[in-house]
Parts: sequence; C-alpha cells; structure tokens
Amino acid sequence: MKKQRNSKLALAVLSFAATICIIILVALYQTKQLRQQQDEVIKAAYLASKQNELINYMRLAELSIEHLYSAELDPNEAREEVMRILAKLNFEGGVDGYFFSYSADGINLLQPNQPERVGKNEINRTDASGKHHIKELIDVARANSRGFVNYTAIKPSNGLVTPKLAYVVEITELQSTVIGTGLYLDNVDGVLDEIHKKLSRHIFESVTLLIITALLGLIIIGWQQKRVGEAMTQFSFTVNLHNKICHRLSHIIRSIKEDNAPDASATKAILPELYETLREVRILMGREKDRNTLLERLQKIVTRFTNQLLIDLKCEGNVADLSEDTIGALCGIAEEALNNIESYAAAEKVTIYLKGMPTRIQMIIQDTGIGFDDTDIFPEGGLDYMKTIMAGIGGNLTISSSPNEGTTITASAPRK
Repeated sequence: MKKQRNSKLALAVLSFAATICIIILVALYQTKQLRQQQDEVIKAAYLASKQNELINYMRLAELSIEHLYSAELDPNEAREEVMRILAKLNFEGGVDGYFFSYSADGINLLQPNQPERVGKNEINRTDASGKHHIKELIDVARANSRGFVNYTAIKPSNGLVTPKLAYVVEITELQSTVIGTGLYLDNVDGVLDEIHKKLSRHIFESVTLLIITALLGLIIIGWQQKRVGEAMTQFSFTVNLHNKICHRLSHIIRSIKEDNAPDASATKAILPELYETLREVRILMGREKDRNTLLERLQKIVTRFTNQLLIDLKCEGNVADLSEDTIGALCGIAEEALNNIESYAAAEKVTIYLKGMPTRIQMIIQDTGIGFDDTDIFPEGGLDYMKTIMAGIGGNLTISSSPNEGTTITASAPRK
C-alpha cells in the first residue's frame, strides 16, 4: 500500500510538473507571437512617424523655393538658385539630414555630403542590395508628383550601410527637377532592442515566479500526501487491529466460555493462541516482521477456524515471491471473509483457491452458506472494506452471492 501511495505521489508530481511545463511553453510561445505582433505595430508606427517627418521637412523646403517658380526667371538660373538654397537647409545636425536633387534623366544636381557626385549621371547607380534606387526615386516622383522610396545607403555619421526612407517631389516648373530628402531607419532597431530587453526581463520574472509557485505547490502536495499516508497508516493499523486481534480475542473468550470449568490443559491449549495474538500486535506496531509466506500465513488463519468450519485450502501455480503489501492484503481478505462466514453464513464448507500467475495472484473463497443479495451490500461493512484493501494495492475484488446459494469472493492482486 505504501508503494502505491508513493506511485500516486510520483504520478501527481509528474502531472503537476508536466502541467507547469506546458503552461511555461504556452506562455513562451504566446510571448513570441506577441513580440512579433508588437514589432510589426512598432515598425508601422515608426515608419508612419518618419513619413510625416519627411513630409514636413519637404514642405519647409518647398516654401523656401516656391518663389523661384516664376516664369520671368531663366529656368537654368532658377534651378541653380534652388540648389543653393537647398544646400543650406539641413536637419538632424546637418550630417545625416540633407536635401538632394536629380534631373529627369538622372543627372545629380545636389549632394551636399558628396559634392564630387554632382554633375554625374547616376540613373544606373545601385544600392548595397543591387536596387536601382536613383531611377526609382525619379520614376516615383514623375509618376505621382511625390512619393516614398526605401533603399540602403551609407550613413555619413558612422559610415555604415543603413536602411533609408526617402521622400521625393517633382517640380515641373523647374524642368521636371526632382528634389528629395531622407531619414536613416537604424533607430528603430535600437527601440526594438530596448523593448525586447524589457520584455525578456518580464518573461524571466514571470517564469521564475511560476517555477517558485510550482515548487511551493510540489512541497504542499508532498506534505499533504505525507499527512494522507500517515492517516491511511493509522486507519490501516486500527482496522487491522480490530479485524485480526479483536476476532482472535473473541475466539479465545468464546472457547473459554464453552468450557465452564477449564482445567489446566485447556488453559495451556489457549496459550499458543494468546502468544500468536501478541505476535500479531507486535507485527502491526512494526516491532516485528512476519517472514512467513502467503501460504504459511493462510494456513495459520485457517487453523483458527477449523473448530467451526470445514476449510479446504488449494494452490495452483507459483504463490511465492509476493510483495509484503500483497500478502498482507490477501491475508486480511481471507481473515475477514472467514470471520463473516463463521458469524453469518451458516456454511458447512469453505474452499480457498490460490492461483499464481506471472504478474498477478488470484484468491477465490467459496462457501456453501445461506448467501445474501449481493446488490444490497451495506456500503461501510466488511465486504466494502475488503474492496478498499484490494484497491489500496492496485488489485480488485468481486463478490457474487445469492440467497441459499452461497457466496464467492474473488480477489486479484499484483505480485509486486
């Protein structure tokens, strides 16, 4: 029974641990999904804010040069003046925030951070990924009059290839000149990294709290199981004390009463029964270990009832090599059954069959008594107690009886 309680405790602990692991895995998976969704939302919001920022910068630039769109000015002179004004406009310290310009056919008209590029045709220029971004800048501006283009470029402040968002506008009044400006998008990675760090700390704290809670839960389960085990042990001791010792003492007292004036020889005959009763008490208290086999113990039990009952004990197969829990349970079943038969069944004969199987052992107790209605068993009586004993070691017990047809009790238990 103790082994089964330990097995149940192990199963409870494993189930609890598995549940906690599943919760942690689900939480981590959902956190990963949330992180991806959060990144998408942040990137979209970040990109929208940068687009609005570029639109505002471009609007300021247009306000600075729109007075030069007059038809009275020479187009070439007007465009040169526009370039001089735009070259002076900057933002973000003037290193990374600047304006650039191209003619409709791809001639670089303005590049404040790289003046050596001015005057060159860059229509076939590509970025680090091979994208013809100059051509796309011109095409987007001419097709829609204004728009956004994504590409990569070397960031002047650190010399690194960095994602860039550009906003371009076509000025038809200046020979379809395209002017533009852009922002480098490396800041979003820093923002996301900081958010990821905070999220990782939160996950770590949550998982740590969950693990601590799980450990406390396991400690509570173990403590409760220990208390249940102690209660079950006390209950088992009490029941065994009643079923074994009280029945034996009752048997001894009955023997004395049947002999109104017992002589010395009769008293001596009772002494072995008293000694055996005391031995059973010591065994129940754990002060002595019963090393007898199942068959030997059953033979002793049968001997106590032979004055009142005709008992036939039969064996088939290997009935040795059994666990102490199995032996104790089967002996308890046999003793309880024989007590009930002696007290209530009015049986002439009892047969006990023991059948040893590779992994289980079966005990069948049949009597020729008056029987009873097996559909009307008192739930807290001895028969129900026998089922409880068998269930405690992972076994099972069935009872078959009918009025005037005797009773058959079948108990099956694991060998170990």
